[in-house]
Amino acid sequence: TDFAGKSLFVHFVRPGEETPWNEPLALKTIYDRYCDDPRVEMLTIMLDNSANSAQRYRSANGIEWEVAAGMLLPGVLEQFSAASTQPASTQSASTQPAAEIAGVPLIYLHTPTHLFLIGPDGRLLAKNLTARTAMDAMMLSPRDSSSAVRVEHHAPGKTSLDFKLTTIPSPQTSDDLSRGATFSLVDGQLAQSSGGLRVLNDGRLPSGADSPGDSVHFSFGSLEGRFKMDLSRVASIGQINTYSWHKSDRGPQVYKVYGSDGTAPGFNANPRIGVNPQTCGWTLIAGVDTRPTAGPVGGQYAVSIGDGIASLGSYRYLLFNTFVTETRDDWGHTFFNEIAVSSAK
Repeated sequence: TDFAGKSLFVHFVRPGEETPWNEPLALKTIYDRYCDDPRVEMLTIMLDNSANSAQRYRSANGIEWEVAAGMLLPGVLEQFSAASTQPASTQSASTQPAAEIAGVPLIYLHTPTHLFLIGPDGRLLAKNLTARTAMDAMMLSPRDSSSAVRVEHHAPGKTSLDFKLTTIPSPQTSDDLSRGATFSLVDGQLAQSSGGLRVLNDGRLPSGADSPGDSVHFSFGSLEGRFKMDLSRVASIGQINTYSWHKSDRGPQVYKVYGSDGTAPGFNANPRIGVNPQTCGWTLIAGVDTRPTAGPVGGQYAVSIGDGIASLGSYRYLLFNTFVTETRDDWGHTFFNEIAVSSAK
């Protein structure tokens, strides 16, 4: 893979090192967030002497991004391990670690975590990343969408119980294909306080700015979740509208939506976290990120994908891959209230 001119997440794995921060599931969230963006790549490097280690790690963990084996010279890793367990003042010249190991600078190894972000110019932008901090290491505007995406935001104090909008159809007025649709959980866990997927097309609006039972939101502490919408038939889709409301960080929406008619060779109806849907019969329709760069974060958000006239494609299934809006705490998942889908005119 050519990484030149791209932002690169680099993850190093030392033999026998397994710590909670770098479990493959956590890394998969980073992959899911950026896998459709041509500006970003991800690479895991296995630091051992086995030529087969990369393939074993990739197969065992169901990893889709590139994994490479960094071949260490015999005895070098042992020297590094011995040196890293001794206080610096007691290390002899023979056990002092070198400036690099097999071409890997020690800055990438002498850290609690081994996940780093390198910028397009080859400079180190961030180190000691976890899956949580890596989510916001880059604030890139969505570039994984060829569909027109409009956003309407009403800040706290300017909201209304009837979700009155000016540029996007209100939930009750949408020409809605979704009323007879069914929703199912693909991956992730809904919060105990969530109203369940049925609220997404029940035609009811939340009772206020902090109404978890009237919303769909994923569990505390998680970073992403996936759910699927089945329209029961293939339809030419003209517009997808999503609505959310919260007093603070759980108002904005960050997600990708994919479509499929279910007939593509190798179609996977339920691609789990870490699987790029575009590799198994799904088409990326749009990427959405409504987080404001200034001003109040909370309030009501309405997102409209497509103009309602031209077709976004003919699909039976829509897959929503949602992400947290912030990583300062464990409560970053959006309160989704309603999803409306209309046919192309």
